[in-house]
Order: sequence, then C-alpha cells, then structure tokens
Amino acid sequence: GEQRHALGALPAALVSRIMHTFVDPTGCHTLISARNGEVYYLHSTSRNVKKLKGFGPNVDGSASFTPGKAAGDIISGKGKSGAGDKAQVGLTPGTYLTAVGWDKDQGTEGSTKRILLGNSSGELYEYALARTNADASSEASDAAADFNDGPILLHKLNSSESVGMTESGASVTGVHFEYLTNPVSSAPNMPLPSSHANNDIIVLAATSGTNHRTRLHTNQSASSGARAINKNDKCFFRGVFAKGEKGSHSSFVELPGSVDYADLKICNDGFAMRTEIGIYYGTIDRGSKGGAAGIKSSVGTAGMGGGSMPGGSGIVDAGMLPYDVC
Repeated sequence: GEQRHALGALPAALVSRIMHTFVDPTGCHTLISARNGEVYYLHSTSRNVKKLKGFGPNVDGSASFTPGKAAGDIISGKGKSGAGDKAQVGLTPGTYLTAVGWDKDQGTEGSTKRILLGNSSGELYEYALARTNADASSEASDAAADFNDGPILLHKLNSSESVGMTESGASVTGVHFEYLTNPVSSAPNMPLPSSHANNDIIVLAATSGTNHRTRLHTNQSASSGARAINKNDKCFFRGVFAKGEKGSHSSFVELPGSVDYADLKICNDGFAMRTEIGIYYGTIDRGSKGGAAGIKSSVGTAGMGGGSMPGGSGIVDAGMLPYDVC
C-alpha cells in the first residue's frame, strides 16, 4: 500500500544495508536504520522519507557528529571540574541504530516526545521527533528543536565505569523506560512541564551480541534526578544516568550464554528477554524507590527450572523459563 510506496522512495544514493525498522506505538512515526549509521524518518501522513541529521556520514562523506562526553558523565555545577564539558551530539561514527525506546504514555501523531535510542556499540542517546507540519509553538516541536543537530549521547552501557567490567562490542538490543509512581516535590527552573514531570524514571536496556555477554541493565532516577539537571540542560533523561546524582541507582544482571540479538519485550508491568538458554522474565516495580547503586548480578546455569533469579534495581519476580519447557 502507501507505506510500501513510501519506503520505495529511499534515496538512490543509499548503498548501505537496511538493518532495522522501528515503528512507534501510535503507528505514525517510523525510523529506518542503515548499516552505515544513517537513519531515515517516515511519518504516516507522508510519502517521502527524510534523512535525519546526526546519523551516519554527511553527503560529502564527513562525520555528522560533534565529539564530546556522555551527558550523564558531565558534572553539573558552576565552577566544578568538568562543568564546562559538552555532550556528544550525533551517533558515534562506525555505529548504527539498533534499538528505540518510545514514550508510550505521551507520544502522539504529531510528536514522539522524548525517546531513547541504542546503538551497535552499547550507547544510549536522547532524541525527539515532530512531523514537519507540527505546531511550531507546541511543546512537542520545542523538544524536537533541541535535537536539530542529532541525538545527544547520554550513557555508555559497556564502559568500565558504568558496569564495573568492560564489554566492548555488545549492541543495545532493546530499551524501554517507565515513569514510576512515586512523585517528588516540584523543583524550580525545570523544563518539560508534563503530567510526568515530577515522577522518577526507570530505564531497562538489553545488550548482547555474538561472542559477547548478555546483560539486562537498569538505571533508575530518584527525586529530581528524573529530569534535566537545570533549565539549560537539553537532556530530560540525564539525571537518570548522572554520576553522583543523589538517590539514582544502576545495576545489571548478566545472563548465561551469548545470543546475537537479545530481544526485550514489554507487556504492561512485565518484561521478557531472549537469551541463549531460555526466556528471562520479570516485573517492573512501578512503586520502587530503587535498590543499591551499582548492583551487579551474575546468573549461573545451575537450577534453571524457572525459579527465582536476580532482577536488579526496580525489577521483582525475575526468573528464567528454559526453552525445553516452553
């Protein structure tokens, strides 16, 4: 139908292999990921795809990104060491988009609102999109305008500082975020007024790859950590990953075996994740105030009869369903 016609309109200059296609919960926003890092956007009301800035090489072959740090690694506060550092804008050259975490609560036909992106080297980015003819004065367009030059690097899941053990080469194969139900008092000068502006956030991200470890990472904010650090901060999610942010928590569970693409699926409060030996499952604790920071769990292969297993911060009732009993 119309969608096939539109996808047939990809630029003739595109010679890279299409790796993934992502469609948001409204069915209105589609992202097409190419092996060379390029990402194309298609809205349900359009017949033409649009190459997005900050993904893959420019037309002249140059890199369409601005080097910098991960936003979560930048220390907030005037006069503090590193306070003047800038966040990386644009996808890291040599990588490509492998996962998208949509805002299922606030996304609309006109805008995705703030979303999370994962790439083939284990990095998480913040981004937003609005259709071309969206109301320029709307909050949706304002959010998208923060990313005119590309996505902003938030966090490196595979860095030694984030997980305690380097695991280079593992891709983000699934990412999801939830607004938790424990509200906090409103703080001044915070951007993005919304029904979730004062709520904590939990982010789940799966990483895997052939001959790489399979992990489920959880990062959870607390108090004002759910939002941007200050009114000039473009990253709404930075506080979830910010170093030293009071009350924030991070953990990961290492699962047995190696699998090329550990799909992460969410249904209501439950999640399921494909591993080499079975389906890892659990429940997102929406009322959680977080576990101990920096939790690292390793799940062995013994006793895999579907019993209780480590779940990490913000996850309860975790277990493994082996394939031989599925």
